[in-house]
Amino acid sequence: MPQRRRSTLPTDVPDEGTNASGRMGWASMFANLLLFLGALVAIEAALRLAGYGEQIRYSVWQPGLGSQIIPDERDTPGISEPHQFKITSLGYRGRPIGSAALRIAAFGGSTTEAIFVPEERTWPRVVEAGLSQKLRSEVWVGNFGRSGRNTRQHLLDAKYVLPQFPIQIALFLVGVNDLGLFFSEPRPQPMPVDDIISDKYLRDALVVQKAETDSIKLIALAQALGHRFNALSEKKVSSDLVPYVTVDFYRKYRKVRAERSGFVAEMPDLAPMLDEYGRNLALIADLVRERGVLPIFMTQSSLWSPNVPRDLDALFWSGAAGHFPSDKSGLPYYSPEMLERMMAGYNERTRLIAQRKDVPLIDIAAMLPKDRVHFYDEMHYNEAGSRAVAELIIRELMPIIKNGTRHDKRLGPGPS
Repeated sequence: MPQRRRSTLPTDVPDEGTNASGRMGWASMFANLLLFLGALVAIEAALRLAGYGEQIRYSVWQPGLGSQIIPDERDTPGISEPHQFKITSLGYRGRPIGSAALRIAAFGGSTTEAIFVPEERTWPRVVEAGLSQKLRSEVWVGNFGRSGRNTRQHLLDAKYVLPQFPIQIALFLVGVNDLGLFFSEPRPQPMPVDDIISDKYLRDALVVQKAETDSIKLIALAQALGHRFNALSEKKVSSDLVPYVTVDFYRKYRKVRAERSGFVAEMPDLAPMLDEYGRNLALIADLVRERGVLPIFMTQSSLWSPNVPRDLDALFWSGAAGHFPSDKSGLPYYSPEMLERMMAGYNERTRLIAQRKDVPLIDIAAMLPKDRVHFYDEMHYNEAGSRAVAELIIRELMPIIKNGTRHDKRLGPGPS
């Protein structure tokens, strides 16, 4: 029986009326979708005007900052390797917190920041690695140090920066930048707490930015698409271009100090500024503990002393008697002997407040020898100094981590 030839034509061919109806249906759906999206955008805009969908983020550093650091063994003895200085998207130096069992924040000035030391060799990262090994568990130590920061700024760190992170311990290496107020002002005056927590001082002391929360974000999406379109139409600029930080700062101010008029004869009255310093430390301790975090204070070591050898004195650059950062020659400076006494006053006040507030103290000034092998100038640690400081901190932290304190239960994992 012959096979019937199969038709290749469709059996259901819509007529023109059906096609028109389908097009109208799709157009209607598309119009409704646009109306719906428009309504969502309007709702998000209204929520933003009412203060929803955004939060304020505070950071010590501008998030995402990067610089190429170029040390020089002649100017930074004990540090010679060029490296990248990187700030995370959350405004600190270090790696992501991840799932670390013990989380520590290190606050301070340039002796914590350690900008000329490669990141893995700074004392916060060496503490992180050493504790992880001893506790046989992941530890995170974030570096929130920044040059020039004193207890006025650290009070704001404790109030605004620290609560943004799941921290268990907060280390504060403090004192030298509060002393440094005498370097930039002939007669520094204590700052009232109300002035420190004022909006103006807050915005000078911290990077304050708006950070979006999990809102609808259609406006942000539209803005991002617009920025992307503009970026594609503009000339591409390499993202690898970063500023350079070199040793020129030290060369300039060592020269200025060497051309000083002389050393001042009398030590300034430290009492009012020491009282402010002690007040700030006490407030920091209270703010940190209110967050369920253990504060730990650390004293500042230095090479200041009587009879500093001439070649070592040539590495010193700080100690201007009220005129820093002037680069004029012929101005007076505090002597290394006087600076040792002034620094001792701040360290002693740190010890006193730690005792009064029952805050654990790591007395680096008392434990680290005044040996040039640890420093590249009068106060900043080189790689060997960073290791030595880290070893002292690890040694002092281990009993606290394992056993806790009177106010804080055991803080982390590890052998008992």
